[in-house]
Amino acid sequence: MEAIWVATEMMNWADQTTPIHFLGAHDIDLMRWFFSSEPVEVRAYGAKGVLHARGIDTYDLIQAQIKFENEAFTTIESAWIYPNVFPTITDSFVEVVGSAGHIHFDRKRESIEMSTEKQFTFPKVFLTAEIFGKLRGAFVECLSDFLDAIINDTEPRVTAFDGRQVTAVLDAVSRSLTSGGTEKVIQVSKSQNS
Repeated sequence: MEAIWVATEMMNWADQTTPIHFLGAHDIDLMRWFFSSEPVEVRAYGAKGVLHARGIDTYDLIQAQIKFENEAFTTIESAWIYPNVFPTITDSFVEVVGSAGHIHFDRKRESIEMSTEKQFTFPKVFLTAEIFGKLRGAFVECLSDFLDAIINDTEPRVTAFDGRQVTAVLDAVSRSLTSGGTEKVIQVSKSQNS
């Protein structure tokens, strides 16, 4: 979920994508990793109105339910119409409920709160933060892993197949929004993707 200024001011191409394509791809990839399973079908719902009224022909919000081969399922929501007064650009959390426990990670707050006389915010330091003159955080580590794979001539942890699988889910989301029904995720084996 993001503040509306992302779609109305930050990007001039919001009408060429959707909030789930822009935001949900990361969550889809994360769920594949958590579940250690491939997605097989999708049912998506979406609403248009706020952005359309501002001349941006895309969805305000999308909710997609994704079923995996191992019978696990997830719900992914993405929206671009949070009010601009929201204290962070993105409101995000992940909750996984399993047969023997659960995990909840609030990615909006990241355990840090900061206030001044002018604003209250939750600085995003887990993804990127400058520490002692160097960028640190999850985003930097992902890039480092990719560069290490190039330098050491090894396969990166996140492969082209992973990107293909996320894209296949997003394709099923798009087809579900159009058809109004459940859509199969187009499958391909890892060897076919090479």
